[in-house]
Amino acid sequence: PQTGYIRLVTDNTSPPNRIRELREKIGMSQAELARRVSITPGALQKVECGSRKLDQHWMRRLAPILGVTP
Repeated sequence: PQTGYIRLVTDNTSPPNRIRELREKIGMSQAELARRVSITPGALQKVECGSRKLDQHWMRRLAPILGVTP
C-alpha cells in the first residue's frame, strides 16, 4: 500500500494522486479541506483531479491536515 500523495498512474482511469482518498478516509468534505488550507473548493478540486499540478507547495499545505508527510 502507498502511504504518500502521489501514486504511479498506470492508465487514464486512475486518479493522479491520493488527496481525495486521504480526505475521504478522515471523513472530511472537499469544502472543509479547502477552507482549512485557505483555498477555494474549485482550486482543491483541480488539484485532486490532476488538472492543477500537485507540487511541494501543495503537499506542505495539505499534509498536516490529511495526517501524512509530504
